[in-house]
Amino acid sequence: MNFPSFNLRGIVIKRWVLPNQDVMLYLLTPSGKMKVVARKAASSNMQSKVNLFQDLHVQLQKKPGDIHVLLQVTLEGALPRLITPQRYAYAHVIAELVDLLLPDNQALEGIFELFVSTLRGLATHPDPEWVAQIMLFRILGISGFAPYLIWPDHDLPPRFDLKRGGFSSDEGFKLEPQVALFLCELGRHTVRELLDFTLEPAGRNQLWNLLERYMGHHVGHLKSWSALGALTEV
Repeated sequence: MNFPSFNLRGIVIKRWVLPNQDVMLYLLTPSGKMKVVARKAASSNMQSKVNLFQDLHVQLQKKPGDIHVLLQVTLEGALPRLITPQRYAYAHVIAELVDLLLPDNQALEGIFELFVSTLRGLATHPDPEWVAQIMLFRILGISGFAPYLIWPDHDLPPRFDLKRGGFSSDEGFKLEPQVALFLCELGRHTVRELLDFTLEPAGRNQLWNLLERYMGHHVGHLKSWSALGALTEV
């Protein structure tokens, strides 16, 4: 029996090789996250086309009860600067977060476009660390996991309560003033405007600490934090 095929655009957010040389992929598509198998791709010329963060146009086929099978793939776009260790580490953390947040075959409005713009920012902006920190908050927000960052007082919030997921006057860890100010401004500005915000190294380290602990408590542990920690001293 012939099964119909279909075409779509997708970005590789996760991959692993099976002993039989099949490559398993998770693609982020405009329709959601999709699990795909590329038959024998690890031992063919297709391997270089299904690396992490590749922007692909694919032809897929799916039999009832089976996963999607990759029939053809065309590289739509590559971001070669993402292979540098620092930029790659940031992209890996963000891709793992997206993978963790999205169930298979379930769409989340706006996540595909946000992820695409994040990868481009990481590849092209002179400060990829700052792009990563801002976009992690944006992705948490679009997924419904944004921390509660409203503070009614005129003074800056002194602490952040990880369990409650928001500012606190007496519980949680103490915030550097510059970090508290950035968090207060986070929901009031566009990404482009936030990129002009200045956060010193000590503040960025505290922000990484906050992000890691907050996501670990509310979303789940990311394995890629370990590689990131070597770069950022989280």
